[in-house]
Amino acid sequence: MGVVGPAPGALKQGGQTQGRRSMETGTMGAVRGAPALIFPSQSGGVSSPRPPSGRWGNWTYRRVISLNVREPVMGRPVRCRLRSERRCAVGHGGDVIAELTTDHREVDELFQQFEEAPPGSEDRKRLVDALTIELVRHSVAEEEYLYPAVREHLEEGDALADKELADHARVEQLLDDLQQREAGDLDFDRLVLKLRTEVTAHVGDEEDHLFAQLRTHVHPYVLEELGNKVRQAKKNAPTRPHPNAPSTPPANKLLAPGLGMVDRVRDYLTGRGK
Repeated sequence: MGVVGPAPGALKQGGQTQGRRSMETGTMGAVRGAPALIFPSQSGGVSSPRPPSGRWGNWTYRRVISLNVREPVMGRPVRCRLRSERRCAVGHGGDVIAELTTDHREVDELFQQFEEAPPGSEDRKRLVDALTIELVRHSVAEEEYLYPAVREHLEEGDALADKELADHARVEQLLDDLQQREAGDLDFDRLVLKLRTEVTAHVGDEEDHLFAQLRTHVHPYVLEELGNKVRQAKKNAPTRPHPNAPSTPPANKLLAPGLGMVDRVRDYLTGRGK
């Protein structure tokens, strides 16, 4: 896979080119395995950088997959094109902000498909199952890695993380309630509407406030590593709500893989999420 960006061994910062030493060789060059720095033009190619504001030299980190596809840059992802009969991808690439923001857009799309499906239909039940799988995996990954980083790196990080965890608890309880319902039940659509309201508010708060602070105050390399950890966590995470499970480390990291394995066996046996 090719690397697209500034000349090898250079980073663009405020219009000045600065070399970076390779962490592996001690010579001037890009760090092996690090994501590329790219600056897309309106035509989809690569243009000169236009540095945004930021504490860490205004670096934009992203993995390059294809120049023919619009990918998440600086936390602005493409809209996920989903079909009701399949699930979203577990991982998307990029740093933690790009990864989680793309998850958000996939959830938006699933909610939209729910609205378009006939009331009381099996499609609506299947879409709620898909929403549950995506939201649970997303939440577990945030609780294992994002919120501990918020506590560590941001001023008043404990208060910020506690608020996000409270949001998760309300969402997970609604998901658990929906697991006990069928699409034809009288309160099914009402619970989904309440779920969408909670999720929309939570997503807006994260994207408008929390992610902006992370972008400003956390080094891009740390954000990239968090993205890798979040992707791995989603692969092993539960797919069903567990409201009574711990939501903070280390207990959640110890229990989540086991819960996830049991959930995936249940999903396989029942055909859920297919």
